[in-house]
Amino acid sequence: LESWELQVSHVLTKAKDLNWDSTETDEALLESQADFNAGISILCAVFTNNPQWNTWDEPGLQWNFFLQSGEEPPVKATKVDLITLNEADQERYYPYVRRWHKVYRVTFPRKDTHGTPLWTPLTPKLIFQVHGTLGELDLAWKFPQSLQSLPQH
Repeated sequence: LESWELQVSHVLTKAKDLNWDSTETDEALLESQADFNAGISILCAVFTNNPQWNTWDEPGLQWNFFLQSGEEPPVKATKVDLITLNEADQERYYPYVRRWHKVYRVTFPRKDTHGTPLWTPLTPKLIFQVHGTLGELDLAWKFPQSLQSLPQH
């Protein structure tokens, strides 16, 4: 999960590391802003023993993705993209990813069907759900109570 501030920080760090000029940095920030506006993204590095199971990005296959906020009904992913990392980025920014992993960006809408935001400082937990013919996986992030008691502006 990424906040806009974290995405800006990532782009600026990468720009400094690669000695980008202001035009390249601005282009990367605009691209990052578009990604952020598209919805909530979760990056996943996946390895399976059988490569035929590691096909999250192929439409019509066995995988479904959901994001559940607190006790609300889960929301289905709007998009799954295979991400290609160059070796330098992989080593610097994603050291846990190895050459046999596939990296996916799973995108969800920022709001549920009722217009309620999926993720706010008051959200007690988020659950990323992967459902398929091979089984189910739920990854939960439980947020500290201190976040829930922050003053709202």
